[in-house]
Amino acid sequence: MQDEELRAAIAELKQQQLDLMSEVKKRRNKDLWEKLQALSPLMSGVLISSVGLYCTYTYNQQALKLQTIQTVEKFIPHLLGTEVSKKAAILAMSSLGNTEIAAKFGQLFASEGTVSALKSIAASDNNNNKDHIMVNKALANALDTVAEQYRVEKRYAQAEEAYKQALALKERTGGTADPDYSSNLEKLAQFYTAQGNYVQAEQLLKRSISLKEKRSGQNNVAEAYKSLADVYKLQGNLAEYELYMKKAAGLDTKALQTANDRKQQSADPSSTETVSGDVKKVDPNETKLEEKQPTPIADPGTIRSELPQTHQNASTTMFIDEDNGDLFKPAA
Repeated sequence: MQDEELRAAIAELKQQQLDLMSEVKKRRNKDLWEKLQALSPLMSGVLISSVGLYCTYTYNQQALKLQTIQTVEKFIPHLLGTEVSKKAAILAMSSLGNTEIAAKFGQLFASEGTVSALKSIAASDNNNNKDHIMVNKALANALDTVAEQYRVEKRYAQAEEAYKQALALKERTGGTADPDYSSNLEKLAQFYTAQGNYVQAEQLLKRSISLKEKRSGQNNVAEAYKSLADVYKLQGNLAEYELYMKKAAGLDTKALQTANDRKQQSADPSSTETVSGDVKKVDPNETKLEEKQPTPIADPGTIRSELPQTHQNASTTMFIDEDNGDLFKPAA
């Protein structure tokens, strides 16, 4: 009797435990739902605010772009005017907070006036580091263009000074590893070659070649080799002239061969075939057409022995069609 009461008591305790766990679970779910209900207004408010802020930001950006375009349009006539008006237009753009626009248009409308304006902007303490680098790069490109103008106008002293200033700015903003720096070295070297200053030209070209070889091996060095060869030829140093011309010719031949190989591969896709996921090169010269072997004709006696009895007893001679191998009876 005591055992039955003990079992009943244990079963009751288990049931109470299960009921208690179920109640706790229901309460936990209820609390979670109540928390979500309490947070839903806040979450909705945050979502609506985020959408509103994004729309406002997008609208302001579009309005700012439109305002910038309208401002630039007003300055275009001044950029097409005198050097004084060009300088004033670039400085006005910068003073309105459009330093990037001022740098771009100063480079685009490169002249003495815009170069002077960019120098003033670069010397200003109001620019942050990013704007300062951007303005100096634009100034270097503008000086490059102005130097070419001076050279065409035979204002050689001013052209040399502009080339040197552009080279110094390129080194300051991009370093000697910048491809533009090597390009400016070669431009100044060509200027010195035309002026008969072969020693300076040789030094600049050798420096450009050294930088290019360090940066990318012998790629894009062929033209510099040719320019240096021309300098040696003008100096009467034919041995060095032939040496560098051979180097340039070798690079040109290599580049031409590479270009032809790429062109042939792109123009002849059938030159490759895929086998089990691997690409295999197929030589067109090794591809041979299979020759169709003629079908041997059996001995007429053998054919006659293979004919049905009716054909063997017939006195009519049978013939074989050479196209399809069928037997036929000739017309009388």
